[in-house]
Amino acid sequence: MIKVSVVIPVYNDPIGLQDTLESLVEQNFPRDQYEIIVADNGSTKKTLDVAKNYVNKYPQLVKFVIEDKIQSSYAARNKGISVAKGELISFIDADMTIRENWLIKIISIFQDVDPDYLGCKVRVYAKNKSLASLYNVCNGFNVKSSMSNLHYAPTCCLTVKKKVLNKEGYFDSRLKSGGDTEFGERVWNTGSYKFHYAENIIMYHPAREKLSKLIRKTIRIGRDGRGMVSCLYPERYSWINNVYLNYRRYLPENPLLIRKKYKCGYSFKVSTTIKLSILPMILHYLSTLAFLWAKLQYFRNRVH
Repeated sequence: MIKVSVVIPVYNDPIGLQDTLESLVEQNFPRDQYEIIVADNGSTKKTLDVAKNYVNKYPQLVKFVIEDKIQSSYAARNKGISVAKGELISFIDADMTIRENWLIKIISIFQDVDPDYLGCKVRVYAKNKSLASLYNVCNGFNVKSSMSNLHYAPTCCLTVKKKVLNKEGYFDSRLKSGGDTEFGERVWNTGSYKFHYAENIIMYHPAREKLSKLIRKTIRIGRDGRGMVSCLYPERYSWINNVYLNYRRYLPENPLLIRKKYKCGYSFKVSTTIKLSILPMILHYLSTLAFLWAKLQYFRNRVH
């Protein structure tokens, strides 16, 4: 056994994968005590070439596995877990970057606090200023709240002991979104494991800078995440229905409160303020439609 296995699921993102791999191979951590596992989910040649180049350049450090039977990032993660040799499994998305002391800080937390399940802080950054990136930066990942209220950390910033995965099972590969929620709550509900949030371990995630990408993510979460999770686990996730029954989410936000809410170091015009008051409402409508569509399709398939 080694100390840490870092699993990177990837699908058709050669530039993002290269950025992530480059920050991982530069860790100030003994190379014989960690491994990097690229878990490809059926990408085309460009992404595969990036992975193979790093395997050839760092043969003792980087591994490469392919999951092309199930189209799901959780299936890809499961494939990576199955070959991992680490006592700890750390997950990071292909497009994220970390500082060179990331692994040292993770090990330090496990030595000092000894959690079974660890979530880290994620800082969303934007290279270009746009409405979508501004919204994404200010509404990115509230990992602390997710762990406190919903008992999960997003898989992009999760480290968990391998023995927990071996005992409680891997991710539900039927899910294309929301698998981190289901896994975290499943582990939490056993009452046997210690959860911890590390404010001082920061991981960096690029913002979605186009509205089209923000909309696609919203639809994916509503349909493949909340919709499918509530269908597959109705007893555990009945609360999701209340999210869509809250009428306030279907109304614009108060423009007078927008500047106070969006404290991200940006200054913006009145027109931007109005757009930011309307955008969350539009996204929630789209999420609702996607959620209802997933429910309808699920029950249709069950009938047939």
